[in-house]
Amino acid sequence: YSQTLKFAFDGTNSTANIESLGPNPFVEGSKTTTLNYTVSSASHVKVDIVDLMGNVVKTLVNGDVTAGRYSAEWDGTDNNGAQVANGSYIYRFVAGDAPIETRVLKVIR
Repeated sequence: YSQTLKFAFDGTNSTANIESLGPNPFVEGSKTTTLNYTVSSASHVKVDIVDLMGNVVKTLVNGDVTAGRYSAEWDGTDNNGAQVANGSYIYRFVAGDAPIETRVLKVIR
């Protein structure tokens, strides 16, 4: 039995990237925090808030977009509308076949 796995990482032509995230930390009095991102070609985009255990807390974006600049806002709630606990969360940004990007966000209330 013999199989070969091949991985290619050329570091070029990334189709998407996170531009900014703020405010961070997300503190009491903040209504939302915003993730700004750019997509350079039509792609399926998914933006999730994930806890440190890897559980999806909230899905902010899950759909096809054309090239352009976009924003995803999070109001500090989970998919059921409940406020999340204080702590660290991860914005997970996936667009097409571009590498997954993440940013840590702290919630302090």
